[in-house]
Amino acid sequence: MADPVGPTNWYMNSERTIWAVHQRAYSTGGNKTYWVRPAGTDLLVSGYLVGSPAIKLRVTIPCCYITGFQIVGLHFEVAGCWQVSATAGDHQLEFVTEVLNHQ
Repeated sequence: MADPVGPTNWYMNSERTIWAVHQRAYSTGGNKTYWVRPAGTDLLVSGYLVGSPAIKLRVTIPCCYITGFQIVGLHFEVAGCWQVSATAGDHQLEFVTEVLNHQ
């Protein structure tokens, strides 16, 4: 189980093993995000635009973070509501988030 990291809001699973920072609003284009997952597991993230599952989330996950900390790049092609899913080991997290047009 992870402990809080700073004063922010999080998407997290009920086990508190996978966390994703809950930004006030993601924007179209690239978003650098902070995640927590069980140390020693590979984090896999995917997603799609709700109502248009053919429009997929592009994800960049750099290697070699050996602790529970993980930086993840999320690239949303268009504004709207997005379903995001993540797994790490046998743990899962799913959430829906709003994406606004980049200003």
